[in-house]
Amino acid sequence: MSEALHESTTRSSRQLPRSVWILSIVSFLADVSSEMVYPLLPLFLVSVMGSSKMQLGAMEGGAALIVALMSAFAGIRSAGREQEAGVSCGFAGDTDCRSSVSL
Repeated sequence: MSEALHESTTRSSRQLPRSVWILSIVSFLADVSSEMVYPLLPLFLVSVMGSSKMQLGAMEGGAALIVALMSAFAGIRSAGREQEAGVSCGFAGDTDCRSSVSL
């Protein structure tokens, strides 16, 4: 019984399209990279760059606003198009916003 379940699970995962595997890997790596840098960024800005807590809060709020606006824009833009193009646009917007946080 368990062998049949294992075979059907293995067989079905191999049948996933190549684009699904690539999208999954890109998503995983983007999440890992942001999770590694994001906790250290406030410490760097305050201790090394000399930012005040008020400036740090303004930067964090501005970054959250940009991410929200870009996500909304990507969602609206992809509503009338093919789903695959919307996913690409959403990932591109997310990547652009995450990189702007470090500036």
